Amino acid sequence: MEEETQGLVEQKIKLNNAKGYKKIVSPILNTIMLMIVFCLIAFMLSMMIQQQKLTQHNQTSMLQKQQIRKPSIDTNTYEYMTLENGLSVLLIQNNDAIISQVALSVKAGSFQEPSDYGGLAHLLEHMLFVGSHTYPDPNYFNSLIYNNGGTNNAYTENYETNYYFTIQNSALQQGLDVFSHFFIDPILDQKMVEKEVNAVNNEYEIITSSDDWKIEALLKIISQKSHPFSWFSIGNLNTLLKDEISELLKQFFNEVYSSNLMSLVVESSLSISELKSYIKNFEKIKNNNLIEPTCEDLGYPIQYGPQVISYKSNSDVKKVYMTHQLSDVQQQYKTKSIEFIVNLISQSKGVKEYLIQNNLIIDMSSSVLFNDHNGCFSVLALEFQVYDLNDYDKIIQTVFSYYFYLIQTLFDDKGDTLVDNAKIRSLYNDYKKIATLKFDYNENIIDDIQEIAHNLNFYGFHDVLSRKFLYEDYDPELIYFYLTDLLDIDNLNVFLGDSQLNHPDVQYDKVNRINYAFVDIPGSVIQKIQSYDEIEQPKFQLPSIHKYQPNDLNMKSFCKPYQSDKEDPYEDLQNEKMLIQRNSEMVFSNVEECLQYEHQYEELYPLPEYLLKSSIGKLWWKLDRSYKTPAIFMGMKIDKINFQFTLRQQVLLKVFQSYTSTMISQHLDAAFQNNYNFQFSSSPNHIIFNIYGWNDKFFEFIEDSLTFFTKQQIDQQVYDQTLKTLMNNLNEELQTPLYQQIRNRFFFNTLIQGYYEPQQLLQELKSINIKDYEQFHSQLFKGTNFQLYLTGNVLREEALSLFKSIEKKLFGKQKHLDYNPIYSKILKLSNNYIIPYAAESDDINGATYNYYIFGNRNRKQFAIMNILKGTFDSYAFNYLRTDLQLGYLVSAKFQPLECLDGAAILVQGSAKSPYQVNQHIEDFLQHFYEEIEKMTDFDIEELKKAAIQQLRQKEKTLFEKGQTYWDHISNNDYIFEEKEITIDQIDLLKKEDLLTFLNSAFKKSSKISIQLYGKHMLKGQPVEDFLKSQSPINSFSNIEEKLSDKEKIKVGAMLYQCSFKLGQI
Repeated sequence: MEEETQGLVEQKIKLNNAKGYKKIVSPILNTIMLMIVFCLIAFMLSMMIQQQKLTQHNQTSMLQKQQIRKPSIDTNTYEYMTLENGLSVLLIQNNDAIISQVALSVKAGSFQEPSDYGGLAHLLEHMLFVGSHTYPDPNYFNSLIYNNGGTNNAYTENYETNYYFTIQNSALQQGLDVFSHFFIDPILDQKMVEKEVNAVNNEYEIITSSDDWKIEALLKIISQKSHPFSWFSIGNLNTLLKDEISELLKQFFNEVYSSNLMSLVVESSLSISELKSYIKNFEKIKNNNLIEPTCEDLGYPIQYGPQVISYKSNSDVKKVYMTHQLSDVQQQYKTKSIEFIVNLISQSKGVKEYLIQNNLIIDMSSSVLFNDHNGCFSVLALEFQVYDLNDYDKIIQTVFSYYFYLIQTLFDDKGDTLVDNAKIRSLYNDYKKIATLKFDYNENIIDDIQEIAHNLNFYGFHDVLSRKFLYEDYDPELIYFYLTDLLDIDNLNVFLGDSQLNHPDVQYDKVNRINYAFVDIPGSVIQKIQSYDEIEQPKFQLPSIHKYQPNDLNMKSFCKPYQSDKEDPYEDLQNEKMLIQRNSEMVFSNVEECLQYEHQYEELYPLPEYLLKSSIGKLWWKLDRSYKTPAIFMGMKIDKINFQFTLRQQVLLKVFQSYTSTMISQHLDAAFQNNYNFQFSSSPNHIIFNIYGWNDKFFEFIEDSLTFFTKQQIDQQVYDQTLKTLMNNLNEELQTPLYQQIRNRFFFNTLIQGYYEPQQLLQELKSINIKDYEQFHSQLFKGTNFQLYLTGNVLREEALSLFKSIEKKLFGKQKHLDYNPIYSKILKLSNNYIIPYAAESDDINGATYNYYIFGNRNRKQFAIMNILKGTFDSYAFNYLRTDLQLGYLVSAKFQPLECLDGAAILVQGSAKSPYQVNQHIEDFLQHFYEEIEKMTDFDIEELKKAAIQQLRQKEKTLFEKGQTYWDHISNNDYIFEEKEITIDQIDLLKKEDLLTFLNSAFKKSSKISIQLYGKHMLKGQPVEDFLKSQSPINSFSNIEEKLSDKEKIKVGAMLYQCSFKLGQI
């Protein structure tokens, strides 16, 4: 203590001496000392900056050395870097990409907005698209994108906002420059804010009117009010249309947006060095050195149950939802533990099959909600379509029994502990193998550029591509933890949905627009649910998914002998019906030479080959190994000759489609677990199905599938389930959003003969019994023709063999029948018509669908539509949505109607009635003509260039390419080189050709305006009375239109008879 005191005294003396010395130093010395100190500080700051740059460089170098995990067939070049402002960048050079993709993810979202200004983050997302100080025109970016063959969009989540766009390569530099100024100097002025608030409000009205929203809304309602998850985050007029909102947006932007919380991803065919020079502007984004937002301290948002809530749904379909709140799965992404459990829940031989067999449910699905964008919690949701809502307790007890079964089956009791056994390890390895194959042979890994940007921001460089695919870290303890979490009844919430809500204490949430009531759970029900371990367990099964797992992943070679135990596939080789002989122009002296040059065969024969024509069938084939994927695409179309367009025949065809799909789904679940894809569709006179999967087990899968088409021993329970499923699907069609209904229901029903409303199909369905169906099925494959197309890793001999097998099994020996296929019959309009409809949903919106029939397609017209398609949509969006604010949903597309070309303009919103919107659309068409008229020859050449670039874009996957050629075959147009022909035609076109087309297409074509009015818009009036109160707008359009209904315009009308179907523009 004495020594310590002595030391302090000495320091005090030195200090006093120093003070005395300072009194006598000269002012010059003071100045010198200050300069020295300043230099030292500057030197230290410089060293710190250099060290920071060095650290960033070292981190970037380390990440680059840590190779990105990518598919085995991926040939892209990737380079990761961190800009000086801390912004993470991934550049991707894809030599096949004619259209570039860009996405920027920022770790900022709705959880950070003030609770009194719900939707502020969402509004900011909208506002960044409509002008910066450098590019103040609110339509500039949108026009730039669409004029260069691109698209743009964004989304806002809890802790993320993600912006993304596509654009042709030649305009990428300019696109990136404009895009960077979203985040450098956004305007955020009050005038545009008010417009975008209306757009956000329209989006709010659309979202909250759907049944899909209701479960999320109810979860918010029962959440802790202090947790941001419970807050309203979409935004509407009440929360955002305020005087101070512009200043709040600026404040929010400055407080939560920072370059160190951003990740940018750019994909293009341009070189990495070029891309580096294009992104330099992003270094100007301000780095506020913000800490990554988190809600770790907030805890779980959803209050513990168990709670049962009844709510009013739009649809008559009765539904039970079970939700379990789980801990954050984001940080456990490599284990795929929750995905593993969801796979087990979803498989057909587990709880789903048991519930269906016991007539407790009609169908079931499962998913994980909120698991990828917040890092706080997730919700496992099980959705059941049910016969009776009162069975919810039995359903829950069965599901809990299944959770318990999984624990008992996958883990062994070793005294005080449970350990994983061979069953769970085997299953996990099976799913791991499936996921690895799907990843390694993913031909389009950059399919969603926004997801890559999200992954880079939240998961890092190494796993940016593989994050959602791979099972990497087997963690049985975590699987067990989640299963026990699911068995915790306090972690359970149940929602009962029905269109009728009969309860004495119904509450209405005005913001989320939902009626609901809390249901008291009797103690006996809780006890029953919790007795899952005491009752006799149902006979569940674990999935067996080995059967369709591929073993041979080698690419086929036609140089090696084809071996088959079946009948000789060459027996008809010299038959005159064989259109293309086995020996091509390529002749080889030996197998080695053949192997060396065989890939040139695909270059010599780039299009599908017409291999065989039998008395009732045609076979098309194309060997395609260009994607390096050991898979096959197959399309098959069965045409019914002299099939009647009657309501009853159509309903029976729908029953066949649904029944067969159900049987295939139940019995061949292992194939779908192994990534086989089976798509089945039907129309009044034909059946089409497409199959895609690994070539190793492909023919086995086809063989197994065909048995459900032909030898149907009708299962009464499956038949009853089929009918109920069909009824539910038709009921849900009646309650889909207006923009879907207006096209898929009202437009088709008005113009296409033999197209029936869901109500008509429902009524007819009730009159059909199992004997009617058996009689229909016995005749289904008689009097038919069929076409088959195979492509991918499949040899000619295999295609021939499969064709003969299908012909024999499905059709037997049939005589040749002359067939002039009629796809559909379309009404010829004698005038321009307005056809109004009243929607059945309680919707404040109206929807307008104007369709202009151009007539038969010709090459010149098709080329012009390809040139104008992006500009047409962009200008409609800018005029009808941004400028006039008529609705959130606006689209303008050149859209074929069966064998006729035409244009469709859709607007949904509540600002004006569809009657008035129709007139605004006519004004837009005049405006669009004038805008094209103002364009220079250079502008037109740029549009042509963008169209040609889009047409030159290769199909990104074998499935996509197979589907493209199959569409031409199944549509009976066979124009395989349509893109090349169109490119040649585009080169010949001038500005005058475009103006002539627009003048003819919209002023001389037949037009129909389908107008759908929501109940709230009509305010209780019949639609006819409502229209009498509508006054026309001040329009410069003088088009003559007749107000009519769908029955009147059909009287005495002529019909177009379509024997083929046009492809999309």
